[in-house]
Amino acid sequence: MILTAVVVVHLYLWRRLVRASTTPGSRPRRVLTWALVILAVVMVVTFAGSRLGLGMDVERVVAWPGYLWLAVMFYLFVFGLVMEVPRAVATFVVSRRRRMAETAAAPAERAEGGGAPVDEVVLAGAAAGGGSTAHGTATTGRPAAEGAAADARRSTAGCSSPVRPPPSWPPERSRPWATA
Repeated sequence: MILTAVVVVHLYLWRRLVRASTTPGSRPRRVLTWALVILAVVMVVTFAGSRLGLGMDVERVVAWPGYLWLAVMFYLFVFGLVMEVPRAVATFVVSRRRRMAETAAAPAERAEGGGAPVDEVVLAGAAAGGGSTAHGTATTGRPAAEGAAADARRSTAGCSSPVRPPPSWPPERSRPWATA
C-alpha cells in the first residue's frame, strides 16, 4: 500500500515537474528522471531499512536524505494538488477563448474561400433593394427585414461576426516547454 502511494506520488511529480518542463529525450529530462527515481528508492530504503537487515551505518546514511525527500515530496505534492484548481480554470478559459476565436474566424474563412458570409449576403440584398422575405428566409432562415436589421446592428467596421475574436492568450511562444 505504501509502495503504491510512493509510486503514484512520484509519477505525479514527474509529470508536473519533469515532463511538463522539459522536451522529450533531452539531457535535463533524463537527469531529472533518474534523480526522481533515485530519491524514490532512497525513500523506500529509508522506510524498510531495518526490515531489510541493513546495518545502522547504512541506515544513518540513507535516513537523512530519505526523510528530507519525504518532507519535500509531501510539500510539492500538496502544493501541486492545490494548484490544480487554478490550472483547470485557466485551461477552461483558454480553451473557451480559442473556441470563440475559431467560431468567429469561420465566416472570414468562408469569405476567403469564395462564398460571402450569410450576413454580407443579407446586407447586400437589402442594400440593392432585393430584401424580400423569400430572399431573407432562403439565406438566413429568418425574414429579411428582421435579419437585415439585426445584421446591420451587429456589423461593425466591415466585421461580419458579432463577436470579435479575443487575442490569443497566452501567446504560443510564452511557454516554450508546452507541447502541442
